Amino acid sequence: MTIIPISLLALGSIWLVETDKGQQRPILDHIGYAWNTQQLDRLMDFLETNVQPEVSSSSLPVAGICPHDDHLFAADISYKILSRIKAKEIIIFGVTHRTARVFLDQPRNKIILETHDTWTGPTGPIAVSELREEVHEKLNPEDIIVSDKAHQMEHSIEAMLPLLQTLLPGVKITPLMITEMEPKPMQALGAQLGAIIFDYMNERNLVPGRDVFFLFSCDANHYGEDFKNTHYGSGSEGHSQAVNADRALLDETLNGTLEIERILSFLNDPRQTHAIWCGRFSVSFGLMTTLNVLTAFEMEPIKGHILEYSDSYTHGVLPLQGDGFGITAPFSLQHWVGHPAVLFQP
Repeated sequence: MTIIPISLLALGSIWLVETDKGQQRPILDHIGYAWNTQQLDRLMDFLETNVQPEVSSSSLPVAGICPHDDHLFAADISYKILSRIKAKEIIIFGVTHRTARVFLDQPRNKIILETHDTWTGPTGPIAVSELREEVHEKLNPEDIIVSDKAHQMEHSIEAMLPLLQTLLPGVKITPLMITEMEPKPMQALGAQLGAIIFDYMNERNLVPGRDVFFLFSCDANHYGEDFKNTHYGSGSEGHSQAVNADRALLDETLNGTLEIERILSFLNDPRQTHAIWCGRFSVSFGLMTTLNVLTAFEMEPIKGHILEYSDSYTHGVLPLQGDGFGITAPFSLQHWVGHPAVLFQP
């Protein structure tokens, strides 16, 4: 491991915190996610029996928004997205939660990369795509941070891996943590990253949807007194209004034909200032990047289909507790989180 002190974070235009090159990225959350065979068997049996993935069209989906909350809160919602993926290479746009933000001194307008050889999966190591190295080599150095430690502090990417590896044996990933971004830098960086991804795919004859899928990790509003977020009031009435605001935001900005203007509307909507969407930037930047890739491929426009929106208070816990498989947070009117599932396809 190479460690560079925090005081030396910015060296000219290159940001490098530390690397664990040659190592496997370890599991962070052993409680909220199902990692062992017994847990996964129970979870998959339940999902396959009780959740019918909605088929919105015959075309292959190319992208999706998926929650990263505890599996007992959101695995059935995630399954509606993840079970539709056919591609074996997934670009995961993850969140940069508070712990990693503080560690990195609150970075903005950056993509956070890592150098692990593999990530831990429930049935063995998960390979990292060669795309990561191309992003590292070709993206402007001032736009990236390389930090294995930050990725080891972040759960929004690893949340996808147990179900992804179970549903898609041999899957490989490009893990990207997305920081807070302003609209103009986001658009510029999305264009640069989109061009790198297009070149990578075009050189290898990879097709969006068939070979590569764009996955955006996102939990919606975090509401209640525990989050110091009661803009719509407390109790049942506050819960109802906040849920309706989340649903309306999704419907008005991401449902239907997707364009840059609608992504910017999602990013800048006034309702975002009354909510704590920890996927606000991963979704906005991920979608902008995806549209740039699809435009380069001259694909027809994609449409968003809202498959589900729920929240941990309304949803409650799946009946699968035990075997070390549990929840990491309460679910009440004082503490609930929204879970969106949105699929994008031609």
